[in-house]
Amino acid sequence: LVFMENNITDAIGPGVIILGGTPLFVGNVVRGNASTGIRLLSPKANPVLAKNTVQGHNEFGVDVRDGGRGFFSGNMLFGNNVNLCVQTWGNPIFEANVIRKATRTGIL
Repeated sequence: LVFMENNITDAIGPGVIILGGTPLFVGNVVRGNASTGIRLLSPKANPVLAKNTVQGHNEFGVDVRDGGRGFFSGNMLFGNNVNLCVQTWGNPIFEANVIRKATRTGIL
């Protein structure tokens, strides 16, 4: 799956949940979803996310948990309650991302 230059906004829950596979997300705007922008929930979740903007979420901009992996490069995470949260065996790789101006915590 390939997702390029989409606007994913205003969901009443997470904007994107990835449970498995290796989807490619490039140049998307994920903004203003009620809880989390992007959530990876399984060791089978191994996406590539590049040059995305993740902004303005009440919980997490990006949440990687339950063994979620993924490669994140050149993304902008800002203005979320917590910009990046890695928990319960999450194992992502982050390279050259901009993580700034969280309302609570930059990286948890």
